Amino acid sequence: MTTAKEVSEALVAVDNRYIERTGSAPNYGAHIRIASGDEFWECELWMKSCTQPNYSISGSGETLESAIKSLCDVIDNLPSEEERNLREFQTDLGRLIDKGRSFGIAVDYVNPLAETAKRLAESALTYQAE
Repeated sequence: MTTAKEVSEALVAVDNRYIERTGSAPNYGAHIRIASGDEFWECELWMKSCTQPNYSISGSGETLESAIKSLCDVIDNLPSEEERNLREFQTDLGRLIDKGRSFGIAVDYVNPLAETAKRLAESALTYQAE
């Protein structure tokens, strides 16, 4: 990568990779930086959320290319939208089971939910992403 256009295209590709993996766009797209005295490049994405703390993901390397590849590797290891939705559902189901028990809801209603939660947890442990 030697021109500004090539760098820009590479950063847009990182944003697109993130969108494909997560189903949402970063609030502050991929950008690069090198600080005075640092011996490496950093490539970073920022996310802001109304419901969760702000966070960023980044990759670094001795060259711009290796920093971008490092960030792409991080993105590739993020849970997919499907995996995140399943985790959120499992969390909500667990809270519902706890709430049913705390309200004294009959076990005829709560136990089938607990069995479903158990099967989901077992399935998640053996699930192999393609």
